[in-house]
Amino acid sequence: MLRKLIKENKLTNIDINTFNADRIIYKFLEKAYLNCKWNNIEHWLSELAEAAPNGFLDFFEENLSKNEFKTFLNDVNNYHIIWALERLSQIEE
Repeated sequence: MLRKLIKENKLTNIDINTFNADRIIYKFLEKAYLNCKWNNIEHWLSELAEAAPNGFLDFFEENLSKNEFKTFLNDVNNYHIIWALERLSQIEE
């Protein structure tokens, strides 16, 4: 799934063979955000969060302090983010 998303959205420079799942998801979210591809992946956020909870949460925690990221979150349909967080809350550790 991740290879397909990377290829379809032309999010280059993500080598999924050298990173662990959390790092891959973090870099994937970062590339999607920086390259304005968020609307192409937002419906996959729950699956990405479940696949690598730490990478997913790290991405949002590290970016929430940035004003431009807060503005971005106000401009997107963030219910996908909320659903992903809800799904994470239901996962037993």
